[in-house]
Amino acid sequence: MSTERSWLLSSPLVAQARSAGLSEADIVGLAQAYTRGIGRIVAAEAHVIARAMAGVPPEQRGEWARLKLAELMPLAAPAFEALHGPQLTSTVERLAGEPGAHGPAELAVSFVDLCGSTEYMLNGSRDDIRALVDGVFFASRDVARRHDVSVSKHLGDGVLLVGASRTSTIAAAVELIGELGRRTPLQATAGVDFGTVTTRAGDHFGPPVNFASRLAEVARAGEVLVGAAAVPDPAPEGVWEMHAVRGVARPQRVLRLG
Repeated sequence: MSTERSWLLSSPLVAQARSAGLSEADIVGLAQAYTRGIGRIVAAEAHVIARAMAGVPPEQRGEWARLKLAELMPLAAPAFEALHGPQLTSTVERLAGEPGAHGPAELAVSFVDLCGSTEYMLNGSRDDIRALVDGVFFASRDVARRHDVSVSKHLGDGVLLVGASRTSTIAAAVELIGELGRRTPLQATAGVDFGTVTTRAGDHFGPPVNFASRLAEVARAGEVLVGAAAVPDPAPEGVWEMHAVRGVARPQRVLRLG
């Protein structure tokens, strides 16, 4: 067993999780999710402190940092409780109402990506890049709530949306492309697929995720390309096309929207 895995499984909290009936596989997945989430929180907090510390004389930084930590630490627990509880409750309630929710997860996934973001970031200021990332974050959260899908991954210049419904996930992708065009200086593309998805530590993996991301590469600005498996009945209005997709041997039949 690796040192990191051994450390994760030796925490007193893990003993509580075992006594609650969670398997080791589930505990490892949760531990990874908590570690990743806390790591990102600490990185954001450290960035805030570092920016503020720039004007503090070196000989005063030790004491100043201790005071700043004393101010920040009490914010963490209330913030976690305010965000974690409602989101977990709504997610569990949704799972309870889904038939087959405890079997292999068949989900619709949409990979939404900004066009030209690399060039924009190379030429833009740090404030420009932060504003771009903020635009993607808030637009995706707003759209996800309206369509009962979730944001599985934030990628800075893109997001992965996940939903139980093909129709809702496609609608979310279409709306998000429009929102990004209004809230950011760039246009976006999207790819949508459907199939069995593997979940681990809060992330989603598997062929549908990979294929959706490849379709987003093929799509032109403002377009959504929907894999045949993700097209609902009745299908949305669009154009059926054959596209070569990176990593796939044969051209694929997809529905183009937009």
